[in-house]
Amino acid sequence: MKKLALLSILLLGLMAPAFAANQGISVGSPYLVTQWCIGKNLDINWSKWGDWTQLNQDPGNQQVSILLVQVGVRAHPRMIAASAPNNGQFDWTIASDVVPGEYHVRVVTLNKLFKAQSEVFTIKSCPLFETKGPRMINKPAEFAMISFGLVAGRVSGSTQGNLLAGRKVRVLLKKGGAPVISTEYTLNAQGMADYQFTHLQLGTYEVSVEKVVTPMPPDSLNVCFKGTTPAQRTVVIASGSTDITGQDFAILYDIAFNMNGLCW
Repeated sequence: MKKLALLSILLLGLMAPAFAANQGISVGSPYLVTQWCIGKNLDINWSKWGDWTQLNQDPGNQQVSILLVQVGVRAHPRMIAASAPNNGQFDWTIASDVVPGEYHVRVVTLNKLFKAQSEVFTIKSCPLFETKGPRMINKPAEFAMISFGLVAGRVSGSTQGNLLAGRKVRVLLKKGGAPVISTEYTLNAQGMADYQFTHLQLGTYEVSVEKVVTPMPPDSLNVCFKGTTPAQRTVVIASGSTDITGQDFAILYDIAFNMNGLCW
């Protein structure tokens, strides 16, 4: 009996690296170059990729620790949450003693098998007013610095969207042609996924969609991604118009009858 138990432990140890190679987590929000104010809410979002059917059974994968890592500072990361559900979302009010600067958010499963880190973002003090004598002076420039916008929309099949269920796409956000953030989504049973980018500064952005190679069961239809319509959307986040919704994309695709290779 003891030998059997020892053998099981050894097998699990050998399987863990294989899981780690084919599955993982990635942090979406906080996004690259976004700015967050001390005392305000920090939206932390991450996603699991690959097949987690068996991994979800491990208690060590069911919880994550979340840490705040300051860029360029040799110090222990600040613990945001020692143990939080691995459900892809956590809200944290930025503590008043956080030093303004550039940071990453790091998410680690409790068994230390999976970890991921956000892009660089900024935490700063955001006073809305300054006192000068007996009256308050409004600072419009300060308001402009902390203006945040939202871009949101839906990605779906151009015809029978349900044929795309389970496949993945990546929505990319660029500013002046430079990447800002990209997030992967799995199309639901209706072949659609809603995306959202938040806490964006004022400016002009480009949104596009690309396929993510998605392993599917052998008996699945061989769907070939042919792009989207429109191929790209341009959105402008300006003062007074910071929430840009309805930025939808329709996926163009064909069904291939040559089953020797996967198109998606």
